[in-house]
Amino acid sequence: MEIDIRTEGRAAVLVLNGRLVQGERLELLRERVNTLMSEGYRELVIDLKSVSYVDSAGLGELVAIHTSVQREGTVSIRVVGLNRRLADLIAASTRLRNIFDVDPAMAADPFNPRLTDLGWRVQLGVALAILVIILVLIALR
Repeated sequence: MEIDIRTEGRAAVLVLNGRLVQGERLELLRERVNTLMSEGYRELVIDLKSVSYVDSAGLGELVAIHTSVQREGTVSIRVVGLNRRLADLIAASTRLRNIFDVDPAMAADPFNPRLTDLGWRVQLGVALAILVIILVLIALR
């Protein structure tokens, strides 16, 4: 397993490549997460889109990492880029859904996962502001 790290501000994305399985140096992922937290990163994203397979040991490592991050209290963590099998597994398990903030929309831009949501809200706000201005101008005539 290889781990590439991209950072922006206080956010870091760990892009995993290969297999997240027992015997593939799973502890390396936890070490990288701990290093990023100690360096002051407050939003961590684990991108699994280039991971070909996750076994129970890999899933267990993700849970252990989540637990250690939650203990920190000031850091958020998300898992993105899930393959269909892992996404279905997490969706079927209430406990796993409660552990992971799984956001399939983040695959496009892990640094700004809800940009599209914000975009329509901003557009709606601008449209409403324009409508209010028009109504005020009509009322003043």
